[in-house]
Amino acid sequence: MTKSTPPTTPPVSTATPLDQAWAQVRSGFEGFIGNTDAVYALQRGLVAAFVDAAPGQPPVLSKSYLFIGPASVGKTELARRVTAILDLPMVFLDGRSLRNREKFFDLVDDALYAHDLKPHALEARSGTATFHYPAFAAFIDETHLVGPSTQESLLTMLEHDDRSVLLDGRRGRRIAVVDKAAFLFATTRPAEVNRALRTRCTEINLQRYTEEEVAQMVRLRFPQLVDAPGYSPVATIAACARFIPRIAFEMARDVLEEIKTSANQEVRTCVRNVMNGRSIIYANGVTKNDYAYLKLLQHEGRALGEKAIRAHLQGEIDAAQIAEDIEPFLFSLKLVSPTGAGRALTYAGYEFIDQARKLAEYGA
Repeated sequence: MTKSTPPTTPPVSTATPLDQAWAQVRSGFEGFIGNTDAVYALQRGLVAAFVDAAPGQPPVLSKSYLFIGPASVGKTELARRVTAILDLPMVFLDGRSLRNREKFFDLVDDALYAHDLKPHALEARSGTATFHYPAFAAFIDETHLVGPSTQESLLTMLEHDDRSVLLDGRRGRRIAVVDKAAFLFATTRPAEVNRALRTRCTEINLQRYTEEEVAQMVRLRFPQLVDAPGYSPVATIAACARFIPRIAFEMARDVLEEIKTSANQEVRTCVRNVMNGRSIIYANGVTKNDYAYLKLLQHEGRALGEKAIRAHLQGEIDAAQIAEDIEPFLFSLKLVSPTGAGRALTYAGYEFIDQARKLAEYGA
């Protein structure tokens, strides 16, 4: 994956507030691997918040962020880091559970109460009690699962010149002013997020991790997994985990458990045993289900549409697994490519199947 180099920060005196802000923000992202450009965009916004903060007051983000990307690319981790850097109480919500804005503010109130914080009363607006909320951070994951009417009901609190919302919940009718709040959203399906909500956010697009990035994460977390002559268990784990850090960490733990409990403690054998338990049959991470998908395309000898593939593999592989797991992985390996006529084996795909057949013939 090609990545551009983010702009370098001009050298400044170590005594300046700008330099201090950059140091504080960078330290908050220490150890975060991958998505360099996205991280820089967040860092820039955070530094601006620190520089603009009034003396003795917490920094306030001037924008809301919408993290966009496939599952397991660090959206939640970035939200946690932003919140930690700002040192704010955090409200974490899954889009499935957010039914209305009153429910949202009930959770905000509970989070503030846990930190001995609460909104203070302002002069009433048009006869409606009005409260100014202290600084907090709210992260709404899978925002596309929030109902359309609820998404629309949140818009005014994201307006730069408004940042308030009318509530009518268990605490009665009131107006909440949230000009100090940091709103963070995340989605795997941006097209399903209310367009008006999207335009009120700065979008941060996150890419899938590369094998090298996942391997780096595993090495940092599991330094006891060292390379053997001619073999890297960490590289194999990163590939077999489909470049997903969470799965790679689980596999690394399983390998260490296998080494501890197995009579044969040779690391390559232990990795192979863990792979077998996960139906992974090749060191590039291809599973039995992946291979069945490849063999179907080879047998047909032509491109197949999604419906045809699901029909052929019905009862063997779940349709959601095909769309959300198998196809993205095989695309990333360039074994399969999407075409106007459907999914087709690439030259590399035919070559892989041929090599796999030879491995099976010779018992490798």
